[in-house]
Amino acid sequence: TFILCNHINVHFMLPMADKPYWAAVLPRIMVQGCRRYPTRRQIRCRLESLFASSLWASTAYYGEAVGVTFSASFLKNSIAYDGCDIMGGTLELLYDVIFHPLVENGSFDGQYTKTQIKNRCDGIKAIINNKEHYASVRCAQLMCRGETIEFTSNTDTSVYESLTGRDMYSQYTHMLKCAPVIIV
Repeated sequence: TFILCNHINVHFMLPMADKPYWAAVLPRIMVQGCRRYPTRRQIRCRLESLFASSLWASTAYYGEAVGVTFSASFLKNSIAYDGCDIMGGTLELLYDVIFHPLVENGSFDGQYTKTQIKNRCDGIKAIINNKEHYASVRCAQLMCRGETIEFTSNTDTSVYESLTGRDMYSQYTHMLKCAPVIIV
């Protein structure tokens, strides 16, 4: 087969024992803007100029670790009819999002932070309002009480509502300094 695209994942691995609730929100704040492209629209326009490359962030649980993941998919440079360096441009944007986030006075953008925290809380409320899903989550809470993994089934929105842009930036800098990184 002939593969025409590339994909990269950058995982920052955090110990679940630290209960990093903020990890569910941080990557979603970061992909909203960076220093060079301060709005999601500008990031989207840059991705479009790179032959519809894509960039996203997520959080996943791996055993006793939480992975904060930044991902990008892009076409091979040989596809570009105009000589565009698709790979270089996409990797540069990924680098900017990870290492040059939109920060002012030691804080992530307040509006981006509030929006992503609200989205997280709305997602939790949606789980609670879905009886089948909530029964599964509640079962996990009861089965894992007192164990490290217990926090993954958290339905308490107050742990998110109390977070601020400054808190998120502090956690971000801690993540950069301490978290092992896996690049795939």
